Amino acid sequence: MPLNESISLDFNELERLRRFLAAKLEKHVQSLEYYYDSNFAGFYHKHEKDKPRMSKSSTSTCVLSLISAGKWNAGPWKDYAVETLRVFLTEKWQSAELKTNNPFTVAFVLEAAHSLMQFVPSSISRRFDAG
Repeated sequence: MPLNESISLDFNELERLRRFLAAKLEKHVQSLEYYYDSNFAGFYHKHEKDKPRMSKSSTSTCVLSLISAGKWNAGPWKDYAVETLRVFLTEKWQSAELKTNNPFTVAFVLEAAHSLMQFVPSSISRRFDAG
């Protein structure tokens, strides 16, 4: 389909799509809990219990997804925003076996860190402010 062509859905198709998306949203938190570990306040790239460290890019993706869906406060991570932010801002910006400070990881980490600030007490977030 060409990019400038639009899709037209009738009411029944839209309703099926709405229900499908609502069902997926119901499983959002549950599906991500499997990959979360409070010991390092982050998410695994894959479920690799033998590597007790977060994947920065996976954690960033999950953090942004949960916050965008309004689900941050619905899972075990809600109590670890400060720890996740600390890891993002104090540990090496490296993920997915890429070089340290690569644009991919840096962009994900900074966007997620910025979004997490709303879940960090203001007395703590002031320490992370650039100004």
